[in-house]
Amino acid sequence: MGSTPAATYIYAYVAFAAVYLAAAAACAIAAFRASARIAKCSSQPSGEPAEQAPDRVVSRASRLLDWVQGAALLPIAYVVVSAGLGSLILRGQPASVMNLAWVLLTAISAGAAVMLAVLGTRELLAIGETRVACEPGTTAARDLQRMSNRLGASAVMLLLVGLFVAVNLVSVLTDLGTLLKVDFLL
Repeated sequence: MGSTPAATYIYAYVAFAAVYLAAAAACAIAAFRASARIAKCSSQPSGEPAEQAPDRVVSRASRLLDWVQGAALLPIAYVVVSAGLGSLILRGQPASVMNLAWVLLTAISAGAAVMLAVLGTRELLAIGETRVACEPGTTAARDLQRMSNRLGASAVMLLLVGLFVAVNLVSVLTDLGTLLKVDFLL
């Protein structure tokens, strides 16, 4: 596969997986905490005046949902693009160019995982700073409950993707000696 040794790919993937798992955990925690906070707002009317309208909280929660779902899709996109790069090598593209592209892909993916975690945490903090008063049974309460459910479901999906990455990482680390002896990896 060109001049880049297999060890580069293995260690780059290990680094990506470790960064991704930490970022995914941060995103999932943010989603679960926001989900709990939003569900609490929608089921308990507050006697205090609301600092922000429920639709503003739903908007913030929607952005958090986007970051959580993006974090769940990131390793899938990583695998698909990695496979595409390997396929290009098999079709005669210069391996050195594809090797560089793969290393860049890995670095960009790790950076994206961190960015998604930071953005998700920022939205959680913004949601946590708001007080929303709404009466149970109103449209606002239903919207908040629906968003709470979506955040919880997306957090569970993210944890399942994280579990897949963790199992794959353990597999790579378990077979590290064998993988290091291979001349090339796709």
